[in-house]
Amino acid sequence: MANDQERVLLTQFQDKLLHTEVSSLSQQVLHGQAIETFNKLVELRRQRIESISVSVPGVLWAAVLIGALITIAFSYGFIVVSLRLHAVLTGLLALMVGVMVFVIAALDHPYLGEVSVSADAYQVVLDKVMVPTP
Repeated sequence: MANDQERVLLTQFQDKLLHTEVSSLSQQVLHGQAIETFNKLVELRRQRIESISVSVPGVLWAAVLIGALITIAFSYGFIVVSLRLHAVLTGLLALMVGVMVFVIAALDHPYLGEVSVSADAYQVVLDKVMVPTP
């Protein structure tokens, strides 16, 4: 719902911006800069919305998981004198690989979950910059 309202507001602003008549050279320069800034705003908004839906592709997940399993399986091929030492080293390797897979999964969706980008910066913009003028 908010996305539709934003789109309507941006379209209305774009119409007003593009249909503004300028009379002096200084107004033309300012108008051109305003159009460039508006285009940058629209591009950054598009990137932000797109980044929410983008995630790690399934093929990459398969490569990470298969690589993790192969790495741990290779550790069983090493000859170690002590079985206990071998188990500890393999366990530490598995822990490290597991932590890496967890980090990839946690950062897969940067705007969702415990490990995420907060909305604090956007809230500051809303509270301080987007204050309506009287």
